[in-house]
Amino acid sequence: MKGFIGSVFLAFALCNLHSQGQDVDFLSAEIDVHPIVATRSIEGQVSYTFRTKSGADSLYLDAWNMEFSDILLNEREVPHVYKDGVLSLAAPSMAGSHRLNIRYRCRPKQTVYFIGWDDEVNGNEQIWTQGQGKYSSHWVPSFDDMREKVIYNLRIWTDPKYSVIANGRKVRQEMEGGLKVWEFRMKRPMSSYLLAFAIGSFDSMKEVSGSGTPLEWYYPKGALDQAEITYRHSRHAFDFLETEIGRAYPWQDYKQVPLSDFMYAGMENTGATFFSDEYLTDSLAHSDRSYLAVDAHEMAHQWFGNLVTEEDGASHWLHEGFAQYYAYLTQMEILGKESVLWMLYDTARQLQALDEKGEGTALTDPNSNSLVFYEKGAWALIALNDLLGSDDFRNGMKDFLEAFEFGNANISDFLKVMEQRSGRSLNAFRALWLDADTFPMVWAESYLAGASPSISHFMALRKGGVPEKGISRAWQAFTIPDYRIGLIREFGPEFTETDYELAFMEKDIGIQKALLTTLNPAPTWALEWMESLLEAPSYDLREQALYTLWMGDGDHREKYLSRTKENGSFGSRSFRQLWWMLALFTEGFGTDMQKKAYLESLRST
Repeated sequence: MKGFIGSVFLAFALCNLHSQGQDVDFLSAEIDVHPIVATRSIEGQVSYTFRTKSGADSLYLDAWNMEFSDILLNEREVPHVYKDGVLSLAAPSMAGSHRLNIRYRCRPKQTVYFIGWDDEVNGNEQIWTQGQGKYSSHWVPSFDDMREKVIYNLRIWTDPKYSVIANGRKVRQEMEGGLKVWEFRMKRPMSSYLLAFAIGSFDSMKEVSGSGTPLEWYYPKGALDQAEITYRHSRHAFDFLETEIGRAYPWQDYKQVPLSDFMYAGMENTGATFFSDEYLTDSLAHSDRSYLAVDAHEMAHQWFGNLVTEEDGASHWLHEGFAQYYAYLTQMEILGKESVLWMLYDTARQLQALDEKGEGTALTDPNSNSLVFYEKGAWALIALNDLLGSDDFRNGMKDFLEAFEFGNANISDFLKVMEQRSGRSLNAFRALWLDADTFPMVWAESYLAGASPSISHFMALRKGGVPEKGISRAWQAFTIPDYRIGLIREFGPEFTETDYELAFMEKDIGIQKALLTTLNPAPTWALEWMESLLEAPSYDLREQALYTLWMGDGDHREKYLSRTKENGSFGSRSFRQLWWMLALFTEGFGTDMQKKAYLESLRST
């Protein structure tokens, strides 16, 4: 009889996969995870509570490359089907509340990454997740659907010498059976792709936001000085966003952690942003890779993406465009308006170039690239704010978040809210900014010209050419570094030696980088200035200067290599790699044994 029921159910399930619909509502999940380093696997269990209506026929969960030892529905074993990454079983016959318990083992092919366990470096071992889009189902049976929102609670079992960071408030940290268990609890529902945990050797800095939210900034043990530089603006950014958005931060606390070999700049897991440790910088690297833009973008996602989640890919603007817009506002607050307007001018020109190549796409196209979703998306909100006015725009944003909080929305939902708040039709706005394949460059240039005199002057120079008295007059028109960088990039071939000597006096790192780029190969009259950049307060600038000098001045290669070997430049991995490579190809520099060591160093990085 059991075999007959199983066969009937198998046929039933294969016909009804992904038909959960509105008759089944998953409410909460208790997840236990024990990563097994030796086999790069996960041993875990998850217990879901859910509610069904009369007429519910099936349950399904996404689960990739898993083996199941127990599947219990209301504490009783039930027949199930596991095929093509989907676990399905019949729904309970009676409506009401139920519990589903699953014990499993998996060896994730993606989403969970074991970093640093195969090398000889002590203390760099990490395990972390990256579930962007829908992929947490590779380490816990869950839902490859952003519309399924659940309150997730996590318990992570690990070697006691490591720390654990995960979604939710940490409520327990104690030894059990030779392992340490870390327990984190959430209060509100979220999409499963935002589930995350990280394991490693970390310390943290703790702050409290202006509204009382606990803030915790993690860093590798021993890297406090770098953490203080990296997170210098983090609390300011948090407080600004909460005020500017007008809706209180929706989660219990906020954490950030830098990770080794992380494949993205950052990922906005609910209440716990993970980001690349390339942004964990010392005083030299901070000039090259400030974390602020990534910091603010991922923070903004806690509202736009995590609190209100897109309904489908056609509404991805509601995530990336919104987060980028608020990241720009945050940078204006901290860095000043002018520098951000120049950033926007640069992105507008990139979008225009995309159109000129016939590669522009609509913001409603789910296959658009990051430039469109992030930058055209941010520009669309700038235009909307300009159209509606700041008061209606801000209040409309607040209305939108309140109307769809802890749920899902699409672009039409958002525009309807903004129309109701402002009393204006947004059909023309949608046609121009969201549905059109091209970027409205004429509008963007007009906006920038009105907002920034330096950009207005620069755009006039681009259209009309350099004034009669040459570059020097244009150079003196504005002292703003971004303006002068623009002059170098646009009119570099027209600079005279005298113009360059005037520009060499500038100490701004961006200006110096732009000058180096235009002086490649290096002219003899610029060598002294270039050599001074080997001590610049920027790893990237030192690296760029070394390469340009090495290529352009073959008689003094040994001098340049010797000078930079001991001046602190090796704090940059990229600089070290370049130095080793140049040392290998510099005739007469170093012994055979030293060159062998340089080659081995290159191979091991």
